[in-house]
Amino acid sequence: MILELKHTGQMKDPQKLNHVYTKRVSPSSDHGIHGIYVFPIGSKFPCLFREVGVYTFSFSLTDSSCKPFVKRVKVKASSEIGKWALLNDEQSQPFSVSVGSTLSPLSIACYDIYENRAPFPSNPEVVVKLEADEDSVFHVRKFKSNLSTSNLFLKIEDLLIESNDLDKIRPGYKATLVISNSDGKFSVSIPCHVTPGCLNHLKAQQEILADQLLPSCIVKELELEVRWFHMLTMCPIFSSLHMFDACGNHVVGGLEVQLDVEGFEMLDQLGPRHKVDHHGRVDLSGLLKVTAGYGENALLSVSSGNKVFFKQEFQIEKRELRIASKVPEILTAGSKLENIIFEIVNCEGIVDDTIHDEEKTGLSHMLTIKADWLNLGESVRYTLKHGRCIVPAIPLCKIAGNYSFLAIHSRHSNLSLNVEVGTTM
Repeated sequence: MILELKHTGQMKDPQKLNHVYTKRVSPSSDHGIHGIYVFPIGSKFPCLFREVGVYTFSFSLTDSSCKPFVKRVKVKASSEIGKWALLNDEQSQPFSVSVGSTLSPLSIACYDIYENRAPFPSNPEVVVKLEADEDSVFHVRKFKSNLSTSNLFLKIEDLLIESNDLDKIRPGYKATLVISNSDGKFSVSIPCHVTPGCLNHLKAQQEILADQLLPSCIVKELELEVRWFHMLTMCPIFSSLHMFDACGNHVVGGLEVQLDVEGFEMLDQLGPRHKVDHHGRVDLSGLLKVTAGYGENALLSVSSGNKVFFKQEFQIEKRELRIASKVPEILTAGSKLENIIFEIVNCEGIVDDTIHDEEKTGLSHMLTIKADWLNLGESVRYTLKHGRCIVPAIPLCKIAGNYSFLAIHSRHSNLSLNVEVGTTM
């Protein structure tokens, strides 16, 4: 007699019969009973019925017209659950999702202890979380889980990841998405990359620790960072501008932002476009020079995708030019004003001794005297030392009358003073 054993699997091509075993045996006897055919299937295949499906046993006699005897045995999955897994390895590469966006639907299958697809015994209560390391676990609370009508797979949809702790896993942003039942006995672990969302808003926090910005000051330390803005309006300046996604994470490195300035000069060759580094910052240290004059305003704005996310106006410290010496009300025509002392003072009337003409600093602080009756070129200037300047002599017009002359800073035209004098014969 010949035995042919075939198997129809559960998932792949369930209509196809797969050959398992063929065996020809001769008749034997047992306890006086003859014509017994014994097939050693149990010893040959001790784990035969661990794979679900339909097993077809076909017995036939050689050289006989008798029809084969066919017996089919259906094997179902074990009720003892072994694991959960993504259905058919839906995603071979790590998932990539941005905070605030919805992950593609996931289908989870249930398998028994013999690796067979098995129906879920009930609709499980699902817990979803992101794990990066022992100290970084982000729970995900916005998703939908639905069991199929056949109970053969669990579908996870509308999974929305919202977290403001992604700084802990930058710059790689590697994590593991863990989907489990409520007691954690069965779970699916999916490698993924979770990156911050798009630039959403900026916050600025300003604290004045010393004097305001001064003309020609170069900002020695300036960082544009993706969280908060802190400007010390002194020279040198330290500043951090922080850019958030919708959940409050630093935006991802490589984001290009547009920096527009008024009253500042960019000293690098990059122009207004700068990229955020993997720490979420744009370092502008030593690259910004104040070009606005005393009492004027400077402006810094940050935009991305034609949307302005930050705009900050800075007040340049005010200065005033004054005469510290006494000017007579009436003078003799053709005489001289002698030893006139000019000072540059701040809002409190204190002389600004930082306005000092020095070659080593490369900053020129000179005072020019202009009058219609004076035949003086622009080259005739007087040096400002520690905020003061003494003009030895200013010749007056030889014709009696009321006149005025202008004292003006050589580089800052808003530092000027119009002085009126009267002369008589």
